[in-house]
Amino acid sequence: MVGYIAGQQQSAGNGNTYLGSNIASNAGVIGNYNTAIGAYAAENITSASNNTLLGAYAGANLDTGSGNTFIGDFQGEANTVNTVAFARSSAGSANGNCVLRINENNAFGIPATNGSLTVDYGTAGEVLTSAGAGAPPVWAPAGGGSETHLALAGNTIDIQSADYFTSTVTANTTYLFTNPPAAPNVGSFIVNVENTGTFTVTWPASVRWTNGIVPNQTANGRDIYGFFTTDGGTTYYGLRLSANVS
Repeated sequence: MVGYIAGQQQSAGNGNTYLGSNIASNAGVIGNYNTAIGAYAAENITSASNNTLLGAYAGANLDTGSGNTFIGDFQGEANTVNTVAFARSSAGSANGNCVLRINENNAFGIPATNGSLTVDYGTAGEVLTSAGAGAPPVWAPAGGGSETHLALAGNTIDIQSADYFTSTVTANTTYLFTNPPAAPNVGSFIVNVENTGTFTVTWPASVRWTNGIVPNQTANGRDIYGFFTTDGGTTYYGLRLSANVS
């Protein structure tokens, strides 16, 4: 224990490391295996154990919670969330939190006071999700940065199911776009269309094209299109990226 009145109220407990002034200084401390670095970090900790607190006032009001990691000034100063997440809320008995924030302006952190930002792992890869009222600040590919490919069996393009779609046209086809991200997040995707004959391709009326001219699908050929929306699917912007690809 290094620092002005660091561990002053430590009455029991083992394996604690305190570096900074006023750490564990305001209550009868009996917790074990806590590491606190920074002025007033873990200031009010009592029976909490196995916490890692780095930054001034990090976990300052954490009293009985365990298994938390708080990184950054004032992180977890008041925290009640009981999941492993980037989070911040309002009391001191939290368990299992991992809180990381760059600054008080949320340069990197949660978008709202009562929101939470978690990382899920599934068969599709790493996905950022929001437990708050809105969508995550970045609507990213489900593959954690790689493009997800889906071969269409019909004419409906579910934007959140993939980022790159392939479609083989064997009849006149009208495409539908569904499930766009909420505004103002960006949903973007590519559609690779192979025309096996002289069939027509019709895109949604909500798509805006260069000079208002809808490109004609190449007969007996392959065209590649790009689309994006920023207003929840009210308007899409379309561009034929390449025509008659062979």
